[in-house]
Amino acid sequence: DESPGAAAGPPPFVDASACPSHEFKVFAEAFSSRISLQAHFTRWPLETTTIDASAKPEPKPVTKRVAERDMSFPIMMEIGRARREGKVVRIGEDNDTSAHVEYAGSNSGERVRYLFKRAGSCWQMVGIDNRSL
Repeated sequence: DESPGAAAGPPPFVDASACPSHEFKVFAEAFSSRISLQAHFTRWPLETTTIDASAKPEPKPVTKRVAERDMSFPIMMEIGRARREGKVVRIGEDNDTSAHVEYAGSNSGERVRYLFKRAGSCWQMVGIDNRSL
């Protein structure tokens, strides 16, 4: 027997390539809690938009494409932790093929929206729209 801890049973989602759920809310919860899922279910390079607060005459959005090797993980904070830290979390499906998870600070200018598209039979993160100031 090659697996010494086999008696304990396999952890859930051993196969990082297996879709955690076709239902977006369930997928988002799993995606946010496991780095292996974040790495596998993200379309690289990832399109990220941030606000350049020093732009003149006023702050403006700047979009760039980030390679996996240049991204720090976890990409997205675990949803339960975000709520415990007082963030307002919104999980929504925009239509059959796109959805998002948004974290907003309750009393700060923080607002980050994680964008997802249906890819085949599962979901994939395609962008991060960070409008925090």
